[in-house]
Amino acid sequence: MTTIGTVSLSRRAFSQEDLDRLRLICDNQNFGQGVFCSVIVHDVLSNAELTGKYVRLAQQFEDDQAPATIAEMKMLKVQLRQYEEELQALRAFKEQAKSGLNDAAEYTNSAYSR
Repeated sequence: MTTIGTVSLSRRAFSQEDLDRLRLICDNQNFGQGVFCSVIVHDVLSNAELTGKYVRLAQQFEDDQAPATIAEMKMLKVQLRQYEEELQALRAFKEQAKSGLNDAAEYTNSAYSR
């Protein structure tokens, strides 16, 4: 005898937009969301290539959702420091350019007023 359990869709992997599209498809075709999802899952599980594909996608999703390791945090901190230094250099360049433009404008104005 087969027992059927209830499976829910993960909100982490399934957006509101996805849920709305699922509802629209099922409402337009007059069948339940559970039936539609079950048919999709059955199709994936019956094909080893598709099963492998979705196992890899799920693993990648889980890896992407995992908290950063200490090494990753240190690397991000170094990158952030580099970005802050680049931003500071760009701001200094901008101020120099602005100052140079102001000097040129003053020179031009004084030349015309002579």
